[in-house]
Amino acid sequence: MPNLAEIVHRRRERRADLRRRSESRLRAAGLGLGYIFSILLAVGIFASVFAYADLTRDLPSIDQLPILLNPDHGLLLQPTRLYDRTGGQVIFTVAPSDSERVYLPLDRLPKSLVDATIAAADTGFERHPGYFLSGLDNPDAHPTLAQKLAYDLLLFAEPPSLRRALRERILAAQITSRFGRQQV
Repeated sequence: MPNLAEIVHRRRERRADLRRRSESRLRAAGLGLGYIFSILLAVGIFASVFAYADLTRDLPSIDQLPILLNPDHGLLLQPTRLYDRTGGQVIFTVAPSDSERVYLPLDRLPKSLVDATIAAADTGFERHPGYFLSGLDNPDAHPTLAQKLAYDLLLFAEPPSLRRALRERILAAQITSRFGRQQV
């Protein structure tokens, strides 16, 4: 029959062994969770890279904007049409070749006119980066001037979708970055 000291010694060994096994299990579980998290993070990064590559694969170039909007020879020099109040009959048409059109830079326009136009078209013009991430669920909303430019001139042929909304925001960021707020 074991004496009291041996019994206490065996209990301590069993407890220490139990503690070591539970610590080993916790360590293995922690490593397993770490591996799973790392794999999910890597998959998420790769998926994000591929999604971004897909979004920007055939993105129109913002280098087209100066060609389209050139005040002298721009491709968007459309005639101005005045309609009657029903909107059906053209009362008067002014084609670019019919009259002298003068490009006025912003510094020649009254500041109050510029401020009023910006306030009506884009209330947070000076505070945002050229786009809003909100409103992705409404592809017909173009809350900033840069987003309106991107949609009206570069993405007009794309059907409304989340993809177009994301591409519009990418282009709006590029437009604001390249041309600055003064030109936008």
